[in-house]
Amino acid sequence: MSSSSAFAASVLDTTLSASSAGVALYLRERLGARKLAGLGSFEELSADLRVRLQYLAEALALGHPRVYLQHVEWMRGAHLARGLGQDYLDATRACLGAVLCEDLPTAAWAAVEPVLAEEERLLAAPWLEPPDALRGPCAAEATRLVEALLAGSRPRALALAQELADRLGEADFVEQVLVPAQRELGRLWQRGEIHVGEEHLGSRLTEDILARIRGRGEPSLGKRVVVASASGDLHEIGARMVAHRFERGGWDVCFLGANVPTGDLVLSLQELEPHLLALSVTLGLHLRAAAKIIEKAHAGEPRVPVLVGGPAFEFDSGLWRTIGADAMALDAVSAERTGRELVARA
Repeated sequence: MSSSSAFAASVLDTTLSASSAGVALYLRERLGARKLAGLGSFEELSADLRVRLQYLAEALALGHPRVYLQHVEWMRGAHLARGLGQDYLDATRACLGAVLCEDLPTAAWAAVEPVLAEEERLLAAPWLEPPDALRGPCAAEATRLVEALLAGSRPRALALAQELADRLGEADFVEQVLVPAQRELGRLWQRGEIHVGEEHLGSRLTEDILARIRGRGEPSLGKRVVVASASGDLHEIGARMVAHRFERGGWDVCFLGANVPTGDLVLSLQELEPHLLALSVTLGLHLRAAAKIIEKAHAGEPRVPVLVGGPAFEFDSGLWRTIGADAMALDAVSAERTGRELVARA
């Protein structure tokens, strides 16, 4: 990461509200309030743009533009699904560039401009629908589970999950059915086909499923792992799946859940004396928070390796090294396997 990128990230961090409001005003003047009606009120539009600028600051601070570009691509899919065409996407990028070019110091703009140029090239390419989440050998089973989750019937969802786990085996059920079902809920929410309440209900039922399904676990490994989500990260389904897999692998699991403050997480490491920290990061917005956790964890408990995972790492293979982790895994099975390898080397 260059000094200009770090400076640009710092400036963006301190001017988020003013910059997002400025871009929203510019965008409304360019497209008109009627064109933007699908995005809600001016305040809601400003809030969306604020998140976009937060991703830009995160990408600059880490020296990984893909953190920002992946968010842009996600928003592109969400907007296109809601009938906001290419003119909106292009106008947003142009207004963002115009406001930042005018407001940022020269050194900061020099770091931002290449990232926005990459965004322009990204948006110029044809939109490609992401792969279907409900694919693979258990696509039919995952589809049935999604239907049960969206129906909101806890008994039906639990009974179906137990039936599938018994038939497929617990590990295959989680990886081939439960994970794709969660991804499909996220895709439906992105496209506006389900609302937040439905997505939250599906997630809570998934937590119930993880708590209820029972398979034969391995003998005790005699090792302890702390599993948590990074500070600020309110998502914990992925972390729960990882904790579940570690438990079935014979680990003593201390699950701390979502949004654990950095200081308290480090204190937990000192008190619980684990052999491994497994840290989940769902959104790119929380990568710097994860880096701070890892830095403090290594300083306070240097003997404890840190394994990271989550969707934030799926699109940039070098991110885990940048934030100082000891290893990265993108699914629960490989997380438990990699955790054993890390502990064996520690």
